[in-house]
Amino acid sequence: LRLYTSHFFRSMNSALRDQAVGGAAYAFPVTLVFLADAIRKLRAVAADAPGANGARDLWRGMASVVLGADFLREGGTEVAPMSTTSSFSVAVAYAVGNRAVTADGNEEPQRALLIKLRTQSFIDRGGDLSYLSCFPAEAEVCYPPLTYLAPTGAHEEVVHKGIKWTVVEVEPRFSS
Repeated sequence: LRLYTSHFFRSMNSALRDQAVGGAAYAFPVTLVFLADAIRKLRAVAADAPGANGARDLWRGMASVVLGADFLREGGTEVAPMSTTSSFSVAVAYAVGNRAVTADGNEEPQRALLIKLRTQSFIDRGGDLSYLSCFPAEAEVCYPPLTYLAPTGAHEEVVHKGIKWTVVEVEPRFSS
């Protein structure tokens, strides 16, 4: 789990996503199985935590991502482990992370996506990795591969300080 919270997540997730679109064989199958199993076990441990059966919103911020109408209507499945955070400010930082700079030094307008994951109880949440994370301030809650994001129908687009923000509300679903 700790390894996934480091920059290794890029190698693991990129390879999975590339394979999903016809890339080479996946290099980390055993690591992926252990990670998914650990996330599910952490969810079970969370059942005994205070507030386990209360609603809680999680966030995922993504820079320069445009969701298609199909996702807004039908949802979609993340083939790789999916990092979310309980910290809105962390999600915002990820959503605006890589702003392009023009030749005159000004930042180009960009798109930023915030996905709001509505959870009703621990059963809808991934595993909280904060206690072992290389970056504990990120307040990471990780979902296993093949998590389905079902749109609730609530979404909004706003422009703020040259950034076109899209906020989409979803409900996460994954197998036990």
